[in-house]
Amino acid sequence: MLIKLFNQFRCSTMMLPEHVEALSEHRREKDKSRELHIPEIDQQQLEEWEWLLRQSLDNKSPLCISYIFNNRRNTVTGVVDQINAANKTIILRASDEIKTISVNRIIFVAEG
Repeated sequence: MLIKLFNQFRCSTMMLPEHVEALSEHRREKDKSRELHIPEIDQQQLEEWEWLLRQSLDNKSPLCISYIFNNRRNTVTGVVDQINAANKTIILRASDEIKTISVNRIIFVAEG
């Protein structure tokens, strides 16, 4: 019913500009609350992920990495080709492409 009321008022030609702006602001705030956030990762989890990344780099074992990009959760499976500590990026060689992933955007690492 709320959507019906919103659409009814939104389509009205008799709305004041202040009300149109208020509805737009409400929609922006609602969309902002739906954005994905990178969770806090504890030190033990970071150490485990670092160990898995090193193992993949040394042994060419596949990993499954989930990360946030463009407000979407992406998951890619591949072998770590390079770890760049200066840029804080990981270069992952998937089956058909090479992905560069920012370390700050990673939310999950597992053996693949």
